[in-house]
Amino acid sequence: MSNYSNNDGSGELEVDFDRNVTRLYESISASHWDDALEDIRDHSEESKTWVVRYHDDGQIMWRFLPLHSACARQPPENIVNALLSSYRHGPQCVDDQGMLPLHYACGNQASVDVIRLLLLAYPDGANVADPNGMYPLHYVAQWGPNSIEVIDVMLYANRNALKSRDADGHTPLDLAHEGEYDEADDVVQLLQKYSTPTSSSFIGGGPSSSFGPSSSQLNSGPNTMERNDRQHQTLPIKHASPSEVKTFISMPKTSEAVRRLQEAAAAQQQARQNFLKTSLSFTEQRDEESGGGTLPSPSNFHSSQPNLISPLRSLRIAPSMDDNATAYTMDTSAQQMVSQLKAEVEKLRKEAEQAEIEAQTQINSEREKMQKAIDEMNAKLAACEKETVESLSELTAKEEFGQYVESRLQDKENELETAMKRNENLRNDLDTVKQNITKYKEKTAKLDEHLGALSKSMTGMMEEQEEIMKASARHEEHMKKVSLARQHKMQELIDQEVAFARVSLEKQKQSDLGSEEMINAALESQRKLMAAVAGVLATKG
Repeated sequence: MSNYSNNDGSGELEVDFDRNVTRLYESISASHWDDALEDIRDHSEESKTWVVRYHDDGQIMWRFLPLHSACARQPPENIVNALLSSYRHGPQCVDDQGMLPLHYACGNQASVDVIRLLLLAYPDGANVADPNGMYPLHYVAQWGPNSIEVIDVMLYANRNALKSRDADGHTPLDLAHEGEYDEADDVVQLLQKYSTPTSSSFIGGGPSSSFGPSSSQLNSGPNTMERNDRQHQTLPIKHASPSEVKTFISMPKTSEAVRRLQEAAAAQQQARQNFLKTSLSFTEQRDEESGGGTLPSPSNFHSSQPNLISPLRSLRIAPSMDDNATAYTMDTSAQQMVSQLKAEVEKLRKEAEQAEIEAQTQINSEREKMQKAIDEMNAKLAACEKETVESLSELTAKEEFGQYVESRLQDKENELETAMKRNENLRNDLDTVKQNITKYKEKTAKLDEHLGALSKSMTGMMEEQEEIMKASARHEEHMKKVSLARQHKMQELIDQEVAFARVSLEKQKQSDLGSEEMINAALESQRKLMAAVAGVLATKG
């Protein structure tokens, strides 16, 4: 069992990686996910315990929660779910580098389910940048996603990160261009798509996003619709949203005008086939009667006719025969048949034109109804989306308020527990103070006794000091008198020396510098005088 410490007084549990690392952190570091699940179940407090490693000088090398470490190792969804259940505030915690678990998950290609769980637990995590100004979307763009769906999830959570720049001035699109992973081209394409101002995708679009195909999409053919369906198949989150509703638009059933037009075209084709058969039989008969001749062959005849079944908007009457066929003589029955066919074709042409007009009118009417239905559907979907967003916002607000209340209750419980500990410590300190006061009183009594004795001693010492000062004053007066007497005596000796020097000088002048004995006598006399002066000076010292 690890020994937990709380060094900073913040209430957070903390262990030293090199001394008492938790079993949960060891299991996660080794990617032993089954063991990690057991550790979470048996020791849930380890989910909220910070693991710290220090340099030799005592500075922090790194500081992680188990959730940070797991997100950096492509964890299974059940591991992250268990960690979140054990410590719901984990997704909000930043490590010593200022990074959330979501940053590590996005930078290490965690699965889209793991990223969904982190965002559901802390939706604002997508709006948090690290100290270098990098949002989670920057990490996905730089290091690559586990699947392209991760980009949709991140853009749904925070589309504004598309234009955000990190400390080096790079947007997620810039980092994706520099990426060296396999899906870099797909990521670049997707980010470019959602970076364009005209993009109306639901991802991150809010209530103003449009749902369902527009009229231009209806007119662009099935390929466009198929692409739109594929785009709506990828949802940022698992709960239902209006974009999951697929709009199936069916064309109107065949109208009466179209049906009549089809029948007219079929009858026209049948009549022309009958005419060709009759003309061929008549030609062969005339050829036999005339003993041979040059008539166009059936293949030439067919090739000389234009396409008799033209499109509905360009239906025209084809000539009944080419220039070569009119050169032969036909009998009255054939001419009547041709006239009937021409009349029938003219009638069919008019019916076809009328049917085309009716069909176009019907199509326009159906198209207007369809567009109106689409507009109503878009309005309903927009209303549903708005209600869904409002419901989600209200639910999120209630959940956040509940979390806030729970957090405040936990804080109050912690404060109460801390206050009780402080009261207990104050009681112990008060008892200690009382004991110290008793000891201080005893020491004060003893000090009072010593102070009395000392006061008496000081009184005696002051009296002695006064006597000493009086004696000192008398001694100083005596020394002044002695000094004055010595000064007078020295003055007398100096005066004698001066007089003696004058006498010696006079005698020297009288005896022409004097004899040697005189000089020696004068020097001896002077030496004695100086010795006497030295003795006086020595006595003064």
